[in-house]
Amino acid sequence: MLRRVSFQSSTPLRGAYEHFLTMPLMDGPAQKMLALLPGLETMCEGLPVWGMTSHARLWLFPTDDMKARWAVLIDPVFGSTDYLVGYHVPESHGSGLNDLNQAIASTPEEALALIAVAMQRSGGWAMSPTPPSAA
Repeated sequence: MLRRVSFQSSTPLRGAYEHFLTMPLMDGPAQKMLALLPGLETMCEGLPVWGMTSHARLWLFPTDDMKARWAVLIDPVFGSTDYLVGYHVPESHGSGLNDLNQAIASTPEEALALIAVAMQRSGGWAMSPTPPSAA
C-alpha cells in the first residue's frame, strides 16, 4: 500500500499533488504525477511503500523511517512529458554506496514499468510489484 511518510505533512500524496496544481510552475509536473498515481497505487497494493514528496519529485521508501535511504526516485522532468526513474543499486551487487541507475519514460505506463523494475532491483522490497498494464 502506498502512503505518505509520517514525517511529512498528513496530507495524502494525491492531496499534495493537487495542491501543487495551484502553484506557479508546479502545475505541469503535478499533472504528470497525478496521472501516474492511480497506477502506482495499484502496483503497490500489498507492499509496504512510503512516499515522500520533494517539490514534484516522489521518493519511495520501503520503511516509514526518516533515517532510511530512499529506494526509488520518480521525477516528472520539468518542461517535457518525460519521467525520470532512478534507484540505488544495492551494494551486494558490487556497486558503491552512491551508485544510481536512471532511465527515462515518455508515458505513465512506461514509467510504471520502470518503477516496478527499480523497486525490484533496489533491494528495498522482498516481493516484486507488477505494473498495472502487465497485470
